Amino acid sequence: MADAATKYVGLNDIETHDQDEMIGFDPSADLYRTKPITPGVYTGRVKFASDNPEERWQESLYSEKYPDREGKPYYRTTLIAQITDDGPFQNRVVRTGFFSTGIFREGTSEVASFLKTAGEDLTGIKRQGELIELLENTLAGEPILRFGVDWEWNYQDPTGEYVRLRGARKYAKQTDSGELNPVMVVDTIDGENQQVVARPFITRFMPAR
Repeated sequence: MADAATKYVGLNDIETHDQDEMIGFDPSADLYRTKPITPGVYTGRVKFASDNPEERWQESLYSEKYPDREGKPYYRTTLIAQITDDGPFQNRVVRTGFFSTGIFREGTSEVASFLKTAGEDLTGIKRQGELIELLENTLAGEPILRFGVDWEWNYQDPTGEYVRLRGARKYAKQTDSGELNPVMVVDTIDGENQQVVARPFITRFMPAR
């Protein structure tokens, strides 16, 4: 039996009585499309994206661009950080992009640089396995660090080629309110004027204050 306070109405009743415009309605808003984390610097707990140690690392091989190590393996993984700052993005999670033991510039790697940022001493480290073991031990405690966040857009252009655009300040347009718009309208393999939403990613790590 229905609650005595419950009043049911039919579609005809709604059509008859609902003559006023909705106050505060924005037809472009979408509760199911979460706003990406705004580019900036945040603080948060860092850990592996995968909780399974057997599924954290992937092997890649150095290309011919590095003739002294061509064909030799390096290892890549993904980290995530959960934001601890007060505000609209508290507890939201953001991921790293390419994060590996590969040595491509300045004699170091993302993994090694992260470990130094986290306060680890790399003296005596010579093998990739030693770096990986140290990273595993460091992330077991989910250290709190600061990190930079930016946006990237990924899509296939009409020819089928994959496109990645990185940098909110470079590619994002401003809304009427002056905010950066995470939505980009581009021509893709699926058709013209398709909406592509920015994906936030971690650009770098910094020591916690």
